[in-house]
Amino acid sequence: MQLKSIPCAVLFLTLATWLVDLGCTKPVQPTELPGLYEASSEAGTETLELRSDGEYLLRFKDRKGVELTENGHWRYEPYEGEPKVALEDYRPNLWDFGLPPAQAKGSLSLLGIERSWWGGIRLYASYSADKYYSKKARG
Repeated sequence: MQLKSIPCAVLFLTLATWLVDLGCTKPVQPTELPGLYEASSEAGTETLELRSDGEYLLRFKDRKGVELTENGHWRYEPYEGEPKVALEDYRPNLWDFGLPPAQAKGSLSLLGIERSWWGGIRLYASYSADKYYSKKARG
């Protein structure tokens, strides 16, 4: 009787360990950040490319096909123990944060960094409004 319960116990422990590992995500390392991120809304689609040389390119395309491009510098910022991406002169076109262009120019914006439970990386412009860019797979 005890021999039958051992395989069940091993199976249970293996499954429990796998579920705990699935829920615990490892922190995003700065070297994982460069790449292409994308966000969409009813206004259009915006891509944010973080380049390994510290430059970024922000492209917005509205539903009518009008395209806008911005660029600037970015860096990893371990802001008060919470990792962030710091973007200089970041002016998103996808979401209205109420910043007039004159005020946004020359500013520094922080995007929160999170790894999803399936391993994808998100850059959050607003946690409360659930506005984020998702990293695109290389391909």
